Amino acid sequence: MGLKARWQASKPQETQALGCRRVGRESALYKVQPKEGLNLMRNELIASEKHLYEASVTEKFLEGPNEVSFAELFTIFTPQLVAFFRARSCELALAEDLAQEVMMTVYCKAAQLRDRTLFRAWLFKVARNALCRHYSKQVREVETIDLADVAERLTAGSHKPAATPAFAFMHWMACLDSRE
Repeated sequence: MGLKARWQASKPQETQALGCRRVGRESALYKVQPKEGLNLMRNELIASEKHLYEASVTEKFLEGPNEVSFAELFTIFTPQLVAFFRARSCELALAEDLAQEVMMTVYCKAAQLRDRTLFRAWLFKVARNALCRHYSKQVREVETIDLADVAERLTAGSHKPAATPAFAFMHWMACLDSRE
């Protein structure tokens, strides 16, 4: 039996073992399509690998914080933090600034983390607190006014009649007889 014939003979068993189904022939080779549940498994596998990579980078940073380990941590978590802030209606520039602020806080206060397994939760708690601080600062900010504009407003305001509705009411009341 030739190599091509052996490959064709073994292919149906392999496709069944991999969770795939055969959908046709292309130049004597089987075109294989994954079963629908397999895509879900692949997505879960990718997510699992991503989680493991995050955990290893985090552990490496927490064991010995240095520039290299922090750079890896920054590369992984900064896009997630930007997405976190963008989901909470922040503009891109503000989201990036807040993400950098959070990562700086993480670098400075990583030694204070009690449970290393909760690093991700701690990181996003720091992010939430940074966003709350930003909003509280924003509420306290007072609009500044240029003094040159104030002078212009005062001169422009002098052209208006001096009477107010209350003043006009009192004028009409004075015209009435006290018995009325």
